[in-house]
Order: sequence, then C-alpha cells, then structure tokens
Amino acid sequence: MEGTLLGSGKTVKAHILVTAPKENALPQIKARPLSLKSVRLTGDNILTRNRDRDIAMLLSMDVSQQLYNYHDTYGLTTEGMAVADGWDSPTTKLKGHGTGHWLSALALAYDATCDEAHKAQHEALLERMRLMVDELRRCQERTFVWSDSLA
Repeated sequence: MEGTLLGSGKTVKAHILVTAPKENALPQIKARPLSLKSVRLTGDNILTRNRDRDIAMLLSMDVSQQLYNYHDTYGLTTEGMAVADGWDSPTTKLKGHGTGHWLSALALAYDATCDEAHKAQHEALLERMRLMVDELRRCQERTFVWSDSLA
C-alpha cells in the first residue's frame, strides 16, 4: 500500500500481509506502545506545525472558564470568570466533560515539550495544570465535613 502524508507530499509505504487465522490461535503482540518521551517531532514540517498550533490553542484557553462549573457547583465565587460554553455549558448534562479532555491534552502537550526549544510552553502548560488541580482540590475539600476525631 502506498500513500502520501497530507500536507507534505512525502510518500509513505506499508506492506500488509493478510493470512487466514489459525483455529483457536491467540493473537501475537507485534508492536508495543512507546512513551511520548521516546518520540520527538523535529524539523519544520506539518507534524511540528500542527503540534505547535495545538499547544498554542491549549494555552489560549481561559483557565477560569474551565473552572467555572466547579466553582458554581461548590459555592465558590464565579465573579470575573468566563461562563463555560458548548458541551461544558452550565445548562448541559456534560458539565466538566470538556475540562477533562483539556486537562488530558495539557498533560500530553507538557510531555511533548520537554526540550529546551519549548521551555516557555512547557512551563506555561505546567502552570495551567497546577492551577486546575489546585482549584479542583479546593472544590473537592468542600465535599468533606472535617472533624478532629477523624484525624
């Protein structure tokens, strides 16, 4: 099979062999997952440009908007915060769903920016993750009733 990597014009080839399965045969593992730290995108190409565009988009998102529903639910102030919209709108049943995806994306982007060339982005991503986790912890703490007898 032969194809072209979108946006690059580079040819990609794959060799595929299809065989009949053996009866009751268990599949053999042919590939193993790699840690993101084992893979680095380098150079000026569509993959690095897309990565950089995605990271810029993640960093452009308002952390307070991601926290709005949590503050609202736990009785913390929402003054000055942008109201969550789309799937995370306070009127939907998916509140917090998009925030979970955003946090996962921040973590993956953080792992992808370990090199010196992306140090500023790496630190900015970490700052947003820390803020989110600290604020989520603050909300979580409001769900507990503290008693010295529990210590």
